[in-house]
Amino acid sequence: MNKKLLTTFIIIILLTAALAAWYFFQNHSNDGQKESNSDSGRFFSGLFPDIGPSGREEEKPGSGVSTTTPPAAATAKLYKLVPESVSGAMFVKNAPQSSRRAATSSSAGKIRYIERATGHVYDIDPDGKNKTRISNTTAPGIFDVAWAPDGNRAVLKYAAGSSISIISAKFTGSTTQGVFLSSDLKDILFSPKGDRIAYVAESGGDGVIITASPENKNPRVIFKNPFSSWMFLWPEEGIMYIAPRPSAYLNGFLYRLNIASGALEKIAGPRAGLLFSVSGNTVLVSESNPRKKTIDTLVLDAKTGKTSLSPVRVIPEKCAWSKKEKEAAFCAVSDPFPPAVIPDDWYQGKILFADKVVKINFGAAPQKEFMLGEFADVYKPFLSPEEDKLFFINRVDGALWALELSEG
Repeated sequence: MNKKLLTTFIIIILLTAALAAWYFFQNHSNDGQKESNSDSGRFFSGLFPDIGPSGREEEKPGSGVSTTTPPAAATAKLYKLVPESVSGAMFVKNAPQSSRRAATSSSAGKIRYIERATGHVYDIDPDGKNKTRISNTTAPGIFDVAWAPDGNRAVLKYAAGSSISIISAKFTGSTTQGVFLSSDLKDILFSPKGDRIAYVAESGGDGVIITASPENKNPRVIFKNPFSSWMFLWPEEGIMYIAPRPSAYLNGFLYRLNIASGALEKIAGPRAGLLFSVSGNTVLVSESNPRKKTIDTLVLDAKTGKTSLSPVRVIPEKCAWSKKEKEAAFCAVSDPFPPAVIPDDWYQGKILFADKVVKINFGAAPQKEFMLGEFADVYKPFLSPEEDKLFFINRVDGALWALELSEG
């Protein structure tokens, strides 16, 4: 009897322990699952941003550029227009014709470009046909070209041994005529009419911007500042936009200069590594974040002072502005944006972007994407007059490429 009682007692104790153990592990298993789910949520929330009901990333202080849900990419034809490395290119319009037929980009003009290896100047149809040499003058090593609006003049920078030479050239017949400019000149641009040039120089320790004839006659100082390194755009005859040469580690300011009066108006800044592009009153500005190795891009209305986030992160000089649609541009965008110190790493050739082309309306209209299908770091993009093609130099190979923008 005692043995039976003892056995029964032991069985009861074992059952009780088993029940307690089952209860204990069941509760901890549920707690662990909840914790695992919570950790999983934190993990994926780190990979993907919180998307609000509108499909737009919710803006947080210091979060950077707000991005819209991208549309389906359009099918685009990309082809290498000039396989050789080129120094610069632009669209040259043909003389007006009496024909009433609708002009195409081919009938409207040609692409004029300079071959880097020889310095020869060529014209070619936008489809790659009818290549014609318009200048036999050899000037190898041209690395920078500033074009006049009609393409008949250009300021060329090229390596001459261990030094740099700069020539203001005019393309006449099959020869290049020109005058040498000081090798100390920095940024150089033509006026919108093409009858003057402007350049940055140093004078008495100050940085000055000077305008002159293309032959550098009748120079006039229009801007002077103790800071010696400037870059500028000349979008209108009487207006310039100027800013210090950028570095991600230095604050930059953007100013609008009235050439006639000398009045200077601050448009943006201070912003680290400030880069900019201008179309009318729309100003695109990028700001560097070297710690996070990214940039933010802002859209400014120069007339009202209103500022908003760009729909995408973009380096302003990777954009070609539309002349048909207000506030619209075709911009090269890297997705994802690679971690880098911009613009320093890009200027120094430490990084190449893998770009696609996005048509952006900064007035918030829908975007349109064009996948390139090639590894391309878009540089110096420009549009055909009909805006059915985008041309650009690919920094990967130095060649001149063309992208079809028309549908169908």
